[in-house]
Amino acid sequence: MPDQHNKQLILESALNLFTEHGYDAVGVQTLCQASGITKPTLYHYFGSKQGVLQTLISTYTATFLSKLSEPLQYAGDLPHSLERISAELLSLTTRYPEALRLFLTVQHAPKSSESRRAAGVFFGELRRCLRELFAEAARDHGNMRGREDAYAVSFLATLFGYIDLVLEGLIELSPDLSHRIMHQFSHGIYS
Repeated sequence: MPDQHNKQLILESALNLFTEHGYDAVGVQTLCQASGITKPTLYHYFGSKQGVLQTLISTYTATFLSKLSEPLQYAGDLPHSLERISAELLSLTTRYPEALRLFLTVQHAPKSSESRRAAGVFFGELRRCLRELFAEAARDHGNMRGREDAYAVSFLATLFGYIDLVLEGLIELSPDLSHRIMHQFSHGIYS
């Protein structure tokens, strides 16, 4: 099993380095040294540094979207749905803090960068699912029609803003945080 061990070691080192220094600041040699492997070994498994990033992003995208699939289904109660989505993403933040930090980091990279394009798959799919949820909710709440995209982006911004605060240690996870996120999104800052 040395192959699987080497692959996992490279991915773990990359996750740590990319979140600590940024994807663009980490060279292949630095990644190889941190992993204790040679460049040919990295190229054998991943083809390039971008291949390492793609593997990290696709692995965590699959994990996160799988965990979010049920909460992203509208069940007739929009506040409850939004709170469930928030609770699941906060739970994922606890279980996979470095992976979520990576997604946030690469999401804020320049628009044309390979790292942002890689993370765009996750954020694009999440935005699409939320758009569908808001479109279904609009059937119950006619005044929401036509604003599904704006609601999806706004909810994601609110939610990931809180996740960033948690990751930075500026707020603590609490049993009511998912409710507070839903409430702030739904009612604004003056409620």
